[in-house]
Amino acid sequence: MSSTSADVLAVESAQSTTALRQLSMVVFLGFLTMGLPIAVLPRHVSGALGFGATVVGIVMGAQSVVTLLTRQLGGSLADTRGGREIVRRGLLVCAASGLIYWVSLLPLLPHTASLLVLLAGRALLGLGESLLITAATAWGIGAVGSARGGRVIAWSGIAMYAAMAIGAPAGALLNERFGFSGVALASVAAPLLAAVLTMSWRAVPASSQPRLPFLRVLGLV
Repeated sequence: MSSTSADVLAVESAQSTTALRQLSMVVFLGFLTMGLPIAVLPRHVSGALGFGATVVGIVMGAQSVVTLLTRQLGGSLADTRGGREIVRRGLLVCAASGLIYWVSLLPLLPHTASLLVLLAGRALLGLGESLLITAATAWGIGAVGSARGGRVIAWSGIAMYAAMAIGAPAGALLNERFGFSGVALASVAAPLLAAVLTMSWRAVPASSQPRLPFLRVLGLV
């Protein structure tokens, strides 16, 4: 291998590493919106609002249900409009969910209304998760190349689980110090910071490849 080829490979490797670090930080901050309330939300619903275990389960599961229903939408938007734009939209949706958490704490709301507002925030978070992670993966693969697609998935996964692992105890500490309102506001701040960080991402062209229909994908699975 010539020195010129080696230099080109070194530059490409450095660029790929930089892109993966940028991707991981944004995914980490975005998923803090999911990690921060995970330890305190059940106690808030059962304690402060006074609902039972079934309602707690519904509140916690609402996000995952919406994520399941909207994951295909997230992939389609990432392919047609570009990963960077949809990542930003997903982060803004995640921030909006944290704001709705905070609104649910308004003292004028009865407990049932507060629960419904909280459920709306959880549903919105499910949509934000779909937009964020599918678009982040699409951007990462576009930025570093499909040959490094495995690294994109690995780095994204590390960032996701790190956010959950760190977010849970961090949310508990915030809850002890500032109450659930502190957790809600932190859930707004983290994805907004991530959205600012995406300003340094280079644009990656949207995919021009035709997409398989969702039901056909399910059939293949």
